[in-house]
Amino acid sequence: METTREGVTYLVRPYEAGDAAGVVDLLSTHQFGGIDEAWFRRTYVENPYVDHVPLFVVESDDGIVGVRPFTAFRIRAGEATEVALLTRDTLIHPDHRRRGLFTAMTELALDHYETAEPAFVFSHSNHRSFPGYRKMGWSSLGQRETYSRVQNPGPLVAKSTRDTVTRVLSPVASLFSRAHLAVRDRTSASPADVTVTRHGTVPAETMASLYRRRRPETPHVVRDEAFYRWRFGSTEWQPNTTFLARRDGEPLAGIVAVEGGGNLSVASVVDVVPRTGGEDWETAIACALDHLLDEYEGTDLLRAWEPVVPVGVLEERGFLPSTRLPLSVLVDEDRRLTLGLRPLGDEATVGGQPVEAAARELWSVAH
Repeated sequence: METTREGVTYLVRPYEAGDAAGVVDLLSTHQFGGIDEAWFRRTYVENPYVDHVPLFVVESDDGIVGVRPFTAFRIRAGEATEVALLTRDTLIHPDHRRRGLFTAMTELALDHYETAEPAFVFSHSNHRSFPGYRKMGWSSLGQRETYSRVQNPGPLVAKSTRDTVTRVLSPVASLFSRAHLAVRDRTSASPADVTVTRHGTVPAETMASLYRRRRPETPHVVRDEAFYRWRFGSTEWQPNTTFLARRDGEPLAGIVAVEGGGNLSVASVVDVVPRTGGEDWETAIACALDHLLDEYEGTDLLRAWEPVVPVGVLEERGFLPSTRLPLSVLVDEDRRLTLGLRPLGDEATVGGQPVEAAARELWSVAH
C-alpha cells in the first residue's frame, strides 16, 4: 500500500528478504541497543510455527522507517490447534511519527491475515498503545498481575522519590525478612522423596514431555520441543536456569528462571510445566521453587507474572501481588500492561472454546 503523509510518500508492505539490516538498524538505533541480525533471525525468521516472517514495514526514501512485527505461537485446546500472533517491538522512526503509520501497518497486517492461518492476534499493551488497538477491534482481557518477592528493598526505594513509596517500603523490608527466614525452614522440610536438579540450560525434551504428560484441555500455548529450543535459544531469554523436581529419578515438574541485571537484580519465573495438576504437582512445583529461592538468595527481586505456580505456594514464600499494597505503589503507569485480543474472523476460538478463558496462558509468553 502506497500512501502520502505530510508530503512524504511511504510504501507499507510485508517483510521481504533483504530487509533484515534495515529493520535491525531501526530497532537498535531507536529502541533496543545491542541487538544484531543474529537476534533478528532467531526471533522472527526462525519461528517454528509459520513458514514466513510475520513482519510489516514502512519504507520511504530514507529506507525502512517503520516496523510492525509479530511472534507466532501455536494454541491448543483438546485435539484442535490454531496459530496466534503476538504483537512485538513496533517502532516508527522519530522523524516520521504522528503520521498514522502505526495504524497503516497494523491495518495492512490485519487485512493480510484475515484469510490466512492465524486465528487471532493478541498484545501486551501499555496505556499509550491500547486505545489505538481498541479502535482497530481489540478487546481487553484485563491487566497483568505479577507476584514479586522483594529480597532487598533498597534499590526499589532508590528508583522513586515519592514519600508514599518510602513510607510503605519501610515495613516491607522486615516483612520480607521474616518471609525469607520462613522459606529456609520450609526448604529443609521438603519431602525426602522429591529431589531437585539444576540445569544451566532449558532441557527441551524433558520440559516438552512434562507438558504432554498433563496437557490442559482448555486453550493454552503449546510447549513442544520446538517451542523450548526456539524461545530459550534467543539472547533475550538468557542467562536462564531450569529446576527439575523428580521422584525416583522421574521428572515431576520444571520451572525456568531468567535473570536480569542493572541497578536492580531480578530473576523471573517465566515457564512452568506441567501447566496443571493435583497435590503431587503442587508439591513438586513448591520444591523446585524452594531451590530457586536458594539459587537467587542474593537477588534484589524475584517475580512470577500471571503465574501457573499456585498462588498459595507463592504467598507462603513471601511473594505478593503487584495489584495490591504494598507493591502496587511501585508499578508506574508505563509498566501496567493490558492483554488485548483481536479475532481474525468472526470470533477467537480454538476447538470451539473461547480464547478469552486463556488469559493467563497468553500472559505466559510475555517478554
